Amino acid sequence: MTMMRTLTNYRLLIVGSLFMLLAGLFFTPQAGAVEADDGAPREQITLSPVSKSHTIKSGESLNDSFKVINSGDTTFSFSVYARPFSVSGEQYEQDFVSLTERSNAYRWVQFDKTKWDIKPGETVTVKYTLRVPDGATPGGHYGVMFAETQPKDSDDDSSVVRNKRVGSVLKVRVEGDVVEQGKHLSFNAPFLQNRPPLTSVERIENTGNVDFDVTQLMTVKDIFGRTKYTDKKIQTVYPDSTRALEFNWQGVNWFGLYKVEMSSEFLDQSQDSSNYVLIAPVWLLVVAVFAVIGGGYAFFRHNR
Repeated sequence: MTMMRTLTNYRLLIVGSLFMLLAGLFFTPQAGAVEADDGAPREQITLSPVSKSHTIKSGESLNDSFKVINSGDTTFSFSVYARPFSVSGEQYEQDFVSLTERSNAYRWVQFDKTKWDIKPGETVTVKYTLRVPDGATPGGHYGVMFAETQPKDSDDDSSVVRNKRVGSVLKVRVEGDVVEQGKHLSFNAPFLQNRPPLTSVERIENTGNVDFDVTQLMTVKDIFGRTKYTDKKIQTVYPDSTRALEFNWQGVNWFGLYKVEMSSEFLDQSQDSSNYVLIAPVWLLVVAVFAVIGGGYAFFRHNR
């Protein structure tokens, strides 16, 4: 009788564990946040577009512009200036200080005007001239054009002022011996992921001397083949670098088995990759393992 009761208890434990696993397929925890509003006027600056691309010959110049928008509730002043632009590591940490062979495009920028006052809802067109020097190396050259708010006059010298800054990446392609070349290195979506978001990473290498864009489409399907999530991105890979292009699905269930499909296109290449991903918290895996071990042990004792 005792052995039968023990076997029954283990069966209940296994059934309970399976019930929790199945419940995870249909339950998605929701979270929300309320943004505080203290009623104070907001200082908000926006720049459009976020990047500017030019193809030009060495020794030539051109004129262009971008727009700065006051999307807040108060009048402010802002200034514009240019700085170097480069990236480091596969995560593409942006660097606005280091000078490299290809981060020198900022030196070629001259603004018609560098300081403005802008009212709420107003848009300012910032004009600039790009002058490429004779003998500039063919291929990609990069910089960034910033618009930065300026502090208001204050009689209180002890106040702390935080300027807001927005930028537009400047991509200059100097004509000549231009090499567009790259390759797909890997796709990784780890099978076991313990918590949301569901993550995948694709690595693309640029072996040429100009940047190119990668168009990616990620599709996530459940075990029944139903599409649960899609996301499309267009991201830039700069010369002589490898970029880890990451996707994150924040709204995934805390438990589930999914198939992740990735389609990528760049230059004249296309790549399709896929992998299965199991989202399961550690505690649930531990319960499942003990349930299986306990059930196996009870079965073994029962059949001795």
